[in-house]
Amino acid sequence: MGGERKPSGRSNADEAATRKRGRSLAALGYIQPQTYEELRAVPSSGTVHFPKRLRQVAIFLWQHPSEVALGTIAQVAAQAGVQPSTLVRFAQIFGYSGFSDFQGLFKD
Repeated sequence: MGGERKPSGRSNADEAATRKRGRSLAALGYIQPQTYEELRAVPSSGTVHFPKRLRQVAIFLWQHPSEVALGTIAQVAAQAGVQPSTLVRFAQIFGYSGFSDFQGLFKD
């Protein structure tokens, strides 16, 4: 039937990694932001739509850049009303290895 999927020979882990890469902005043709201004330009371009929690993170980051620059991941997560893992996921979407690496954009 037309709805059947053919086996691809790939493992579930490979497929999960591909889906995860597909969620990064690099997969959409963006380069990793190097400045706070470049970071702010990505969501305002209108081509990226974040799920609810990631949108909540983005709003907090734009409204409170000093807290993000100086706070720990636990402090920033608590202030933003999300789990620390959500901050890590947000940073990874932008091509950073984790939140501390991403946090450097707010310190410059």
